[in-house]
Amino acid sequence: MVGGVVVLALAIVLGSFAVNFYDEPLSADAKGLLALPADHYSPGGNIYFLMAGFDAPAGQSVVATGMARVAEYNRTLEWKLSHPMDAATYITKTDPKALKFNGEFCGSWPSSIWAEAKNHRADIPALLTTNEELYQRYLGLHQLRGYHETARASVLAPFYFVPQPVRCLFLANFAMRIQTSSTGEQRAAIDDLGRDLRTWRTIILGDGTLISKMIAAASLHRDLTVLADMIVDPNCNMTLFDGAPEGILTPSPLADWDIDSAIGAEFRTINSIYSQMTSSTTWLAMGDNEEQLGWWQRQGIALRSHFFKYNATENLRARQMIQLIRLAHSDPSGFSSARNEYHKWLRENETLYSPTVLFNPVGKMMVSIAAKSYEDYILRPYDVAAFQRLVYLVYQIRRQGMALAEIPMFLKQHPEWANHPVDGTPFRWNPVARELTIDPVGAPPAGRRFSIAVFQQPPSN
Repeated sequence: MVGGVVVLALAIVLGSFAVNFYDEPLSADAKGLLALPADHYSPGGNIYFLMAGFDAPAGQSVVATGMARVAEYNRTLEWKLSHPMDAATYITKTDPKALKFNGEFCGSWPSSIWAEAKNHRADIPALLTTNEELYQRYLGLHQLRGYHETARASVLAPFYFVPQPVRCLFLANFAMRIQTSSTGEQRAAIDDLGRDLRTWRTIILGDGTLISKMIAAASLHRDLTVLADMIVDPNCNMTLFDGAPEGILTPSPLADWDIDSAIGAEFRTINSIYSQMTSSTTWLAMGDNEEQLGWWQRQGIALRSHFFKYNATENLRARQMIQLIRLAHSDPSGFSSARNEYHKWLRENETLYSPTVLFNPVGKMMVSIAAKSYEDYILRPYDVAAFQRLVYLVYQIRRQGMALAEIPMFLKQHPEWANHPVDGTPFRWNPVARELTIDPVGAPPAGRRFSIAVFQQPPSN
């Protein structure tokens, strides 16, 4: 009996070893996801290049600097991928001549930019003067209409963003203009905020990676919190929004929060690891110096390489990613049902616990580990969409001069403003604290604000 078991186990091992001499052809789905989306923007019209070169040395072209940085990365990517132990040096490399923000205010995000602007009214004009070039570069982003990442997809790809102090200064200046300026300047400030909201929505809708869309969603959330604080300030005149551009207050279409295009970018990003695993043992060495590996370590790496099939792994990932794209692109109101269908698909197509695991076991294990890692990111933008609804809801309450007792009925009458777009959960109303709160469906980073205290007293002016 023992001999029979040993013979059976040996046959399974030899059979698995034999079937892994071959690989599948790359599927049409995998080829489609690997294909790059078309770039429809000129370099000077692409927000991506302006962000890539945002801190270019004083007086230098931001677009030219951004293009040069992306081109250097693209040109050296193959070497960096084949030398992962040395890549960190290039990832952390900074330009010593880069233009830097000067000033202490906005060194870290205030809990409320609206409130802090009142306490730093003397600092904001000085910071605008000191950082005029950086500030003008930021306003330049508002003139562009497209976003397309041109860096080659890989785990080493750079991601570009506006330095946090510059963003903070823009919002603090907006708050100060609303709090202290003439009506004409106040309306101009609202127009500027509207252009800022449009810029970040453009990035969410553009061709980019998941991280760019998370940064854009967080930036939109920050803009909306300042807008909310303005609306509930008793000294702010709500007629300032009369004739304001579309999108300042009115909730965006739910399609604007769909980040399904980032799934394809993530597929191409992880592909950089898989392609290196087929051509370089360094990646399979788990970070060890390849030249210092012993004979047994080399044999172990060769064995892992034998049981990893690139095409088969990409085909399996492509099938999974297409299901994930369908989940991301589903009607938000039916997201729970769509997610259940996605989980059902994962269970029905699980390969780690079936005889098929004998073929490409390493690849199947890697795909299985990442199966549920993207779901939360799909939901985060919809939490910002819910907060946008909340801001508009509070504006209507303030503009219509509602009494506290009228608010519960108003919420029931307007579910399009008072419910979360994903699961339809009503926003919570606390009459004691005079506060409306959203229950996020994603897992937002700590410190994100999802409540607004409704002010009920008449304005003092």
